[in-house]
Amino acid sequence: LSLGDPFLDLGSSTSGTVGLAGDWWSSTTAGGIELDALHVVTRPWTFLGSENLLAGDVVFSTTGKITLFNNVMNKDDLWLCRPSLPFDLGSCTCNLLVDMSTFSIKPSGPISLVEAAVTVGSTPLQVGDIVFSSTPSEPALYYVRPSQSLTATLLVAYEGLDVSNARAVTGIDVIEETVVVGGYSLLAGGVLVGFDDETNVGDNALDLSHRDVALLVVTSSSHTQAYRLVDGSDVDLDFESWDVTLAYNYADITATTTTTATTT
Repeated sequence: LSLGDPFLDLGSSTSGTVGLAGDWWSSTTAGGIELDALHVVTRPWTFLGSENLLAGDVVFSTTGKITLFNNVMNKDDLWLCRPSLPFDLGSCTCNLLVDMSTFSIKPSGPISLVEAAVTVGSTPLQVGDIVFSSTPSEPALYYVRPSQSLTATLLVAYEGLDVSNARAVTGIDVIEETVVVGGYSLLAGGVLVGFDDETNVGDNALDLSHRDVALLVVTSSSHTQAYRLVDGSDVDLDFESWDVTLAYNYADITATTTTTATTT
C-alpha cells in the first residue's frame, strides 16, 4: 500500500490517498513464509563497490527458506531484485547482497539501507550501511558497515521511559536528506519507525499504536524525542500486523509509505 498525494497531510490528523503500490507476495503461495525486511531503492548507487543499484529496485529478506525467482533464499539473506516494472516482481532478476546471519548482532525484522551519507545524532553513517533492530527486549537500533566489518554498532536506544513495554519494530527508515512532505519538514538524520503493538517511545514516552509511524529526532545514542508522523487510524490502516518500509523520492520531493500486511 502507498500513502501519498493528493491531499497528503501528516501528523495527528493524517490524510492522503491510499493506493496499491504493488501486489507481488502471498504468504499462502509462499508456503507461509513472510517478508521480513523490505526497502525500496530511491537512487542509483553502488553497494560494496560492485553491485549497482537503481531507483525502483527492491531489497528484502524473508522469515524462512524459500525458492523465489529461481533463487534459493535463506532466512537472513538480504536480496536485491530488479522488477521489469515498478513494484511488479512477477518478472525480475535477483542477486544476493549480504548474508545478515554473519552480523555480530543478528537483525530481527526490517532494515534501512543507507543510500546517502548522513549523521544520526552524533554518528556518521555512510552509503551502504545497514540499519536494523535486534529483539524487542533490546529496544535499540544498530548499524553494520559491510564494507569494513560485520560487527554491529549501537546507533540509538529508542525507548526512553518504559522499556518493559518494548515492541518489535516493523519498519525503519533513516531520513538521509531534508524533505518537506505532508506539511512537515523532515530533517536529515531523523529516523522513522513503526511497531507491531501499542507502546511508547522516546524520552517523551509518546504513545503509539501498531498503525502509527513515529519520527525519532535523535540527540544522542541514548536520547530521542518522538513525534507521530502517521496516525494510521485516520486513514483506516487497521491491520493486526504490519511490515512497513518508508521510501522517498527526493528528486520529486514526494513520499510514499509502502506496507505489506497480514490480517491473521
